[in-house]
Amino acid sequence: RFSLRNIEYTGVAADITDSGSLLVDCSDGIRRELLSGEISIRGIFGYSD
Repeated sequence: RFSLRNIEYTGVAADITDSGSLLVDCSDGIRRELLSGEISIRGIFGYSD
């Protein structure tokens, strides 16, 4: 889940580009590229200890 321009999206991490951007396949069917910001990755059961 992430926010972009004050809109929240849900998706699954798909890949990382050569420049280090995270590609996310969103639930609306669009692949989005996250270029910057703080990214935390967690599983379906939350963060691990």
